[in-house]
Amino acid sequence: MGKKALISTVQGYATKDGPGLRTTVFFVGCNLHCAWCSNPELMAPGIKFMHFKERCTKQCVNIEINNVSRPEAFESIGYAVTVEELFQKLIRDKVFFDTSGGGVTLSGGEPAMYHDFIIELAVTLHAAGIHVALDTAGHYAKQRMLELANVFDLFLYDIKAFDNAIHEKCTGLSNYHILENVRLLADLGKNIIIRMVIVPGYNDDFLDIVKRVDFVVGLGTAVKRLDILRYHSLGAGKYARLGLFNPISEKLVCDETLIRKICAYAQSRNLAVYVE
Repeated sequence: MGKKALISTVQGYATKDGPGLRTTVFFVGCNLHCAWCSNPELMAPGIKFMHFKERCTKQCVNIEINNVSRPEAFESIGYAVTVEELFQKLIRDKVFFDTSGGGVTLSGGEPAMYHDFIIELAVTLHAAGIHVALDTAGHYAKQRMLELANVFDLFLYDIKAFDNAIHEKCTGLSNYHILENVRLLADLGKNIIIRMVIVPGYNDDFLDIVKRVDFVVGLGTAVKRLDILRYHSLGAGKYARLGLFNPISEKLVCDETLIRKICAYAQSRNLAVYVE
């Protein structure tokens, strides 16, 4: 029996997860718990069930999936695949990768929680001539990052805060490994796109953002672009469907003046900037 991983979806024709047209695989499970996570169904390990009230035709008397009046009101999230099974899904899109300069991006959750699986998958995809990117927060041991650096072409790397106290408050964990691992990637000359989500009241302190930008500048030419991502609440409904507490229940809107200020500062440091 080959290695297995739990994934939620395989999304084709993605245009924001690396160069060209891409197919993005979303893995279940993450070692960070970001307050603003828009994919809460991918945080904890294991298969989940989302409850869609609008699909119910009568009142459910028991939340257990096997004891409800309308089981179709539930949708399961997560299924196990082997490397070979997933590869066979992905290879179908090779013509789009070849014509657009695209490839496959592994996202989540945190794909690196399936370390051996994604290494084998990346090697298999490379053998088929497919570019492979890893969307990661980088919170794992240095040796693991070294092994990943050997097989991935591009890293989409999240830096959520520079100040460790802010990072711990927002994600539950230190950013020590995250900062050390992206330095390692830069030293190895790997291609990196840095992603910085800006969340009002959480990690939008401008002084901390300046420190993040300065840190990114210090990584040198390995950084191909800085993505500044506005917080959005599109995942809010998922918390209710999963029966989970949403840490951000209020409506938050990014300050556009701040976004412009961040862009101006990053560009003044000669960074290529993309805003979403």
